[in-house]
Amino acid sequence: MSITAQIEIPQTLYLKARQVRSRYGDVSHMWLVRRQKDAGFPSPTIFGGIRFWKLSDLERWEKDQNTAPPIRTNNLPKAVVPRSNVNGEILAWSEDDST
Repeated sequence: MSITAQIEIPQTLYLKARQVRSRYGDVSHMWLVRRQKDAGFPSPTIFGGIRFWKLSDLERWEKDQNTAPPIRTNNLPKAVVPRSNVNGEILAWSEDDST
């Protein structure tokens, strides 16, 4: 009796840091470092001292970026405009109440 077992090996695609930077428009090394500090950006897996990111994790992060809620403008500070005299000299700074 012959038993043949078919085992499915998951095919996970990993990208090196250079490939990740290229994916986002040849961004700098510092851009990638800053994204790693952001909440939600996938953490790399380290193999032999080299950072690798799962492509599926990056795609999930990209999707989350596209569905992020818009920034609420009512939480932003009001604009500050200078008050000046007829000669153009700034007398004081005050908040713009026109919004």
